[in-house]
Amino acid sequence: MESPTDRKNETVKEFASKPFSCWKTALKPVYCKHIGNFYDRVAIICLDCRGLPQPFDCTTVTECSTNEVCYIERYETSNGLKSWHLYNVGCKPLNFCSSSGPLLPVVGKRSARKRIDRTICHECCNDRNICNLEGHCGSENFTKPDGSTLCYDCPFRRYPNYCNHLTLCDRDSACSTKQTRNLLGQPRWTHGCSEKSQCATIAQSNPQGICSFCCDSELCNRNCTIQSTKSPHTTATTIPPTTPIPLTAPIVHRVVIHPTNIKYGDTVTIQCVVTGNPNPTIDFLVRYHSVGSNVQVDSTTHVLTIRNFSLSNDRDYRCIAANSLGEDHKDFHIQGH
Repeated sequence: MESPTDRKNETVKEFASKPFSCWKTALKPVYCKHIGNFYDRVAIICLDCRGLPQPFDCTTVTECSTNEVCYIERYETSNGLKSWHLYNVGCKPLNFCSSSGPLLPVVGKRSARKRIDRTICHECCNDRNICNLEGHCGSENFTKPDGSTLCYDCPFRRYPNYCNHLTLCDRDSACSTKQTRNLLGQPRWTHGCSEKSQCATIAQSNPQGICSFCCDSELCNRNCTIQSTKSPHTTATTIPPTTPIPLTAPIVHRVVIHPTNIKYGDTVTIQCVVTGNPNPTIDFLVRYHSVGSNVQVDSTTHVLTIRNFSLSNDRDYRCIAANSLGEDHKDFHIQGH
């Protein structure tokens, strides 16, 4: 079962620092996504941990903002009796990185135990994903066992492309993403390692081989558009008399708001008109602010209801629809008077 820490790591990013916007969702505690002018942008993926003996001891990653790069910080910490070196890794703004070399040493805060932290090296990189894994600030080389692969590893996720934990799969295993369902029959995804002998079965669970698949390249099992590296054996079958409904990514066609002329104190309903196969999941997000206690979303009809609409509900909102083939969204503003 997913722990509160895992949920936080999955959904929480830095708040409201430009150039990306932070949204809070009606169905989850917090959801922040890097966007510029309301459009998604590609961001580099970096290790994100604090106080570790080596960078490769970190198994959590994060997506940086578009003006950020990966960083590695080596520091010396002392309790007055002995000292040792530790590493911080994560994202930093590009202008924070010195082009002339690491930052000068800085004496850190004294704690109640009079511990002193002193930065001795700081470097940045952006040449590849998780470039802060090794090779900076005197960190040890990350030497993988022969044939092993770095893969995403999350036990239960709402969306197939959301996972921020890593594992190392051995030579007899492949990275995998497997679709499952929760107690309500809603689709969920598990990322991790699967024996290569099981990959055909995994792909066969979804005939298109999309979002239930194995793959054999680094960090490949969060990419919902790739095909399985192990396709199942097929035999000739009779074409059924009916044409199957094609699989399509979600499209948010429009947002229906009632009433259209909102007065403070009204009950307001909002519905996204969405198509897609498999049926998309639908969520609503609020920009920058917490979702009010008067806001509810029906988990069956996906209608958002705001009772006793107030000034605090005058916000920018987003409707987001997602299925195993992708996601789509529409942004809208609600204003009462």
